[in-house]
Amino acid sequence: MWPSFYIEVGEQTIRLSFYMILIAGGICHLIIGTDSCARKENFPIEGIGKCIYAIFFAILGGGLLSWSITPLLYPGPRTWGSISAMPGIIGSLLVFSAVIRFYRLDVWKHLNLIAPFICFAHGWGRLGCFSAGCCHGQQTLSFLGVHFHPESLAYAKFDGAPLHATQLYEAGFLFILGWILIHKFPLALRFTHYLIAYGTGRFLVEFIRGDDRGALFNFTLFSPSQILSLGYIGFGLFLYYRFKNSQTEKIEEPAITPHQPG
Repeated sequence: MWPSFYIEVGEQTIRLSFYMILIAGGICHLIIGTDSCARKENFPIEGIGKCIYAIFFAILGGGLLSWSITPLLYPGPRTWGSISAMPGIIGSLLVFSAVIRFYRLDVWKHLNLIAPFICFAHGWGRLGCFSAGCCHGQQTLSFLGVHFHPESLAYAKFDGAPLHATQLYEAGFLFILGWILIHKFPLALRFTHYLIAYGTGRFLVEFIRGDDRGALFNFTLFSPSQILSLGYIGFGLFLYYRFKNSQTEKIEEPAITPHQPG
């Protein structure tokens, strides 16, 4: 993998980061996929446009939240500019929901709409992490070990030793999860199953992460991402049982017999 590549333009050398290119690809996948899916699900055209606006606001708001929160997870001098995925996703979802509500649209319906494409966008981002050598795994002597580029953080920390490519594990999981949500679940349950499945997968992957995971409220038994993953799972289960109960109540509602004229 290569963190970046260079293009010669006349006497100028332009450095392009694979990380940023793949992040941009993920955002494009999120927007185009959401638009296409909304049209297939017969969402109103005006509502689709407002949903896309909400996504743009969510990306900006989630990024700002992540830039603000990530430095608080690590001891020592705070360096602003680092981004942690899960605070960014949570912040983006909150901003997205607020904008959708502002437009007087159905929040849950639109969260279900974008859920698979959050997976795809996040997966592209993890490929970017792999190219940059960040968010890497622990050292391993198995056939799964990957040697990262000498310019990467992974190489610097482990002196070039083979590591678990947790970025690829998570990217593969996210792409598969996004496909399953679209093809195996009805629209009404996609966001719920996204929360439960991603929370579970991320919780497990964290056990073999090898980068500095920080600490939330000085709690070191689980990483901050694992704590947030448990929140994902809990909220997803709450939404699932709430949905099931609402369906049961609809079935149990007594049928109204029309009055027969005497």
